[in-house]
Amino acid sequence: MGRRLTRRSVLPMKGSMISMKRLLTYLKNKSVRTKILIMTIGLIFLMGMTFSFVMRELITAKLTEDLHLRAETVANDLASRSSDYVILNDIYSLYKLFDETISNHNDIEYIFLVDSNQDVYLDSFGEEYSVSDELLFKNMIDYGRESERGPSLIEFDSPDGKIHDVAAPVSNINTDYIRVGLNESEIEKAVNEMTIIISFTTLLLSALGALISIFFTNFIYRDMKRLMNGIRKVKDGDLSQDIIIKSKDEIGKLGEEFNEMTTHLYKQKAKNEKYLEDLKRRNSQLLLLQELAVSSSDEFDFQKVLDRVVTNIGLEFSLVTFKIAIYFSNQEFQAVYNNKDLAKTQFLEKSYIIEKENIYYGEINCTFNESVSEHSVKYFESLGKQLAIIVENAKLWKELTHKEEIREKLLERLIYAQEEERKRIARELHDETSQSLTSILVSLKLLKQKMIDDSHSEEIDQIKQVARHTLEEIHYISYSLRPSVLDDLGLIAAIERYTEEFMGKYSIDIDTQVMGFKSLRLPTVIEVTIYRVIQEALTNIARHAKAENVSIILEAGEKTLSIIIEDDGIGFNVKEINHQDTLKKHLGLKGMQERVELIGGKFYIESHVEIGTTIYIKNISIERGEFFETEDLISG
Repeated sequence: MGRRLTRRSVLPMKGSMISMKRLLTYLKNKSVRTKILIMTIGLIFLMGMTFSFVMRELITAKLTEDLHLRAETVANDLASRSSDYVILNDIYSLYKLFDETISNHNDIEYIFLVDSNQDVYLDSFGEEYSVSDELLFKNMIDYGRESERGPSLIEFDSPDGKIHDVAAPVSNINTDYIRVGLNESEIEKAVNEMTIIISFTTLLLSALGALISIFFTNFIYRDMKRLMNGIRKVKDGDLSQDIIIKSKDEIGKLGEEFNEMTTHLYKQKAKNEKYLEDLKRRNSQLLLLQELAVSSSDEFDFQKVLDRVVTNIGLEFSLVTFKIAIYFSNQEFQAVYNNKDLAKTQFLEKSYIIEKENIYYGEINCTFNESVSEHSVKYFESLGKQLAIIVENAKLWKELTHKEEIREKLLERLIYAQEEERKRIARELHDETSQSLTSILVSLKLLKQKMIDDSHSEEIDQIKQVARHTLEEIHYISYSLRPSVLDDLGLIAAIERYTEEFMGKYSIDIDTQVMGFKSLRLPTVIEVTIYRVIQEALTNIARHAKAENVSIILEAGEKTLSIIIEDDGIGFNVKEINHQDTLKKHLGLKGMQERVELIGGKFYIESHVEIGTTIYIKNISIERGEFFETEDLISG
C-alpha cells in the first residue's frame, strides 16, 4: 500500500518546481557568456565527480586484487606451515599459528581447517560460535579432478559485508585443506580516505577552474558551442563530421586538431574492424585444426572434422574447389569442397604439398576464381605444415600407444610367469623337500630307538632339532611363495595369516584395518598383486626401516580400492630414491609401482627421515557384485 501524500509533503515538491522554473527563466534572459560560464563550471564539477568515481572504482579494484593475492598467500602459507602440525595432530601449535596469523592481518574474518571427511578440524571462532554448514560448503576442493589441487577463491556476501574466502590444500597427499576468510574493512578505509582527498582536490580545482573560466569566457564562448557539439557527436560514435571554426586562435587550432583526430579515429576504427574480422576467422580455423589434431586417434571422427575444415576454408576464401588428401596409418582421408555458383567463372589452380622432413603425407588442391594474394599463399603453405605436424603427431601417438600396450602385456606375462613359478616351487618344496625332511626325522627317531647305548643320543637330538627348524623354514618359504589360503579364502584371510606369521618372526606389531570388503572377492590378478605389494612392503620394512609398528588400511569403495601402508621406521629421502641411478638399487619399489600400475592403480610414497614411511595405493578399479559367502568358500 503506497504512502499517502499529505499537504505537508506536497509543499516542498511544489517549491522545488517553482525554484527550477525561476532558474530556467533567469538563464533564458541572460547572455550566452553567462550560459557558457555556468556550463563550464558545471562541466568542471562533473569531470571532477567523474574522476572521483573512476578513481574510487580503480582503487577499489586494485585493492581487491591485492586482497585476493594476499588471501591466497596467507592461505598457502598457513597450509604449508600447518602441514606438519596436521600430520602430528598438534592442536596447540595449530591454535598458536591461527592466532599469530589473525594478529598480523586485521581483516581476517575467520580461519578453519577441514579434514578429509569435510569436517571442521579446528577453527578460530572460539567456543561460543562454530562453522555453519552453509559456510563450510561454500568453498570446497574437489580432489577427483587434478586441476583442483591449487587454491580456490570465492567471494560471497555476509551480514558483516563481502567476504573473500580461500581454500588451500595442506599437502599433495592428504585431502585436508585450510579455509581463510578476509573482509573488506581495510579496503573501505583506504577508499574512503582517498575519496575524501580526491573530493577536496576536485572542489579546489573546480573553484580554480571557475575563476579561470570567468577570465577567458570572453575569448572562447563564441566557438565553444561548436566544439562541444562536435564532442557530443564523437561521443555518440559519429566520426565522419568535421567541426567548422573560423577563428585562428588556439580554439581554432584545437578545432583543426580535433578534426584530424576524428579522421584518424575513423580510419583506425575501420582498420580495427577488419583486423577483428580476420582474427575471428583465423581463430575459427585454428579451433578446427585443433579439433582435427585431437580427433586424429579416431578415424571416423577425423574424417568428419576434416570435412568441416575443408568446407569452412572453402567458404572463407571463396574458392571454386578445395580438396585435402591425407595419407597415414595405411589409409587415405579425403575431403572436397565445391562451389557450384562459381563453377563457370575463370579460375586459377594451386597445389601445396603436405610434408615434413621430406616425408610425404598428402596434398592440398585449391581452385581460385581470381588472382591469388600473398596472404592466401602464406596461409595455405602454413596449413600444409600444420597438417603435416598433425599427421606426424598422430603416427607417433599410435606408435607410442602400441609400444605401451606391448610393454603392459609383456609385464603382465612376466608377473604371471613369476606367480606360476612361485606356485611350482612352493608345491615342490611342500611335496618333495618337506617329505624328505619328514623321512629324515622318522629315520632319526627309529635310529635312536635301536641304539644299544646313549652315547650318540644328544647328537641325534640336535640333528632332529635342525631338521625340524629346516622343515618350519621350508613351510614358511612355501607359504610365502604361494599361500594356499589366497586361492581358497581370498585376499583378506591371506593378509591376516601372513601378518600373524610376520609378527611372530620379526617382532614387529602390525595393525590391519579392513573397511568395505565384507565377503567381496576380487579378480585373481588384483588379489595376487595386492598381496605381493603388501608382502614386498613388509619385507622392506623388516630389512631396512627398523620399525616397531606398522599400520595397514584396506578400504573398498563402490568402484575403487585404496590401500595405505605406514611404519614408524627411520624413513628415507624420496627424491634421492626416485633418482635414476639410485632407483637401480631399489628395484623392489619399482616393481611394486609397476604391479600397481598394471592393474590401473596409482602408487605414491611419502617418507621423512627419522619419522617413517607411508605408501599410498589408490584408484584400483573393482567390480561390485562378485560376492561369495564365507561358508560356501570353506565348503567348496
